Amino acid sequence: MESDAIVVLGGGIDAEGNLRGPSQCRIKKAVQLFKKGMAKHIIVSSKWSMILNYEPKATIAEAMQKALIEQEIPKDNIYLENLSKDTIGNAYFTLTEILKPKNWENIIVVTSHFHKERAEYLFKKILGPKYHIRFEIADDGLSGEDLEKHRSLEKELLKKHKKAFGDILDGDIESFKKWMDEFHPAYLKNPKAIKIIQISDTHLFKNDDNELLSVKSNARFLETIDRVREEAPDYLFITGDVSQDETTESYQKLAASIDQLKINSYWIPGNHDDIETMRAAFREADYLHEVEQLTLSEWNFIFLNSKLDNSASGLLSPDELNKLRRLLHQSKTTKTAIVIHHHPVPVGTPLIDQYILENKQAFWDIVDKHQNVTLILCGHVHGDYTIKHNNVTIECSPATCFQWKKGTKALVNEKSTGYKKHLVTKDSISSEAVIWNFHD
Repeated sequence: MESDAIVVLGGGIDAEGNLRGPSQCRIKKAVQLFKKGMAKHIIVSSKWSMILNYEPKATIAEAMQKALIEQEIPKDNIYLENLSKDTIGNAYFTLTEILKPKNWENIIVVTSHFHKERAEYLFKKILGPKYHIRFEIADDGLSGEDLEKHRSLEKELLKKHKKAFGDILDGDIESFKKWMDEFHPAYLKNPKAIKIIQISDTHLFKNDDNELLSVKSNARFLETIDRVREEAPDYLFITGDVSQDETTESYQKLAASIDQLKINSYWIPGNHDDIETMRAAFREADYLHEVEQLTLSEWNFIFLNSKLDNSASGLLSPDELNKLRRLLHQSKTTKTAIVIHHHPVPVGTPLIDQYILENKQAFWDIVDKHQNVTLILCGHVHGDYTIKHNNVTIECSPATCFQWKKGTKALVNEKSTGYKKHLVTKDSISSEAVIWNFHD
């Protein structure tokens, strides 16, 4: 039976407008199907990914159309869906922009094996039972570690989609439109400032009765979580020193609290953390993510690991410095903030300044070449500081457990807890510390 159309899902594009491996493989598969007479029309679907930190010279749909024409597919048989920025958008805009107006109900969707399960769930969920959807699988166009990362991400995203859309009936397009308008960062109808709350230096223990310098840090963390719940932020940044005793149970305490909040949270390690234990505990959490970068409201956030083993000081390894160079090169036209545990400039408190980022000059040698970097978010210092370095603002977050007395050389702490709140618009980020006293 001939289908109405072959729908080719975008699989990546570089800054110059060249299709990445998955996109190329999907086009090759679509050409084979078209030339076998499986359908008379091809729909190419994707603007570009919402997580890109650059604007390609062409949309994925435009680049795929060009590739199809080069394979002798008539231009009049190709339809472009140029609005989507993810698989949810692929399904929604293919339906609303092309399938419904054309009264096409029988389609073949072409994607990669690593992407098939999530794409099938979303297309059947959004289009509904009225549509006959068949999937054809192209070569992945990826290999090794890159392919494994994509497989892992697909599993995580599918689990989130099923939670988000479980109560929506298949084919209820009005409910999907409402959800996209109100909740999807790529398609918000009335974009508002995005609220990020930065939680740092929780220093949690397996045992709730344990104390750090006479402070029950677990209790202080739970108090902070209650405040965060009232704030109702869009995202959380967890900027290191989550655990004091490096136990699985201490990390699970944070993971359980974050999952109860149901707020997507992005974490980096601090000098007190055991990264592998941390990673293993957080892997089971639904809302904790370890990423290289995150794009929000036209800002790119780059996350760095400054942990130096067996030291309270920080160090960016050669791999981390190379990652920073690579990501800044890719995002050279995008407003950029860097998230790191250790402070890269002194804050004026000798106790903590002796444990600064050790290779801070190597860090600044890279950052100073990129004028689009205007903000650095860090933890570690146990206090609220805002410092300017050239054209960059460094915002240091208070700790949830206690603050070091400003200017101290000795172990003198102040019994206050807090976090830092960042409001992100497409043009700026404003930051404010929230601190309150406690009595153990």
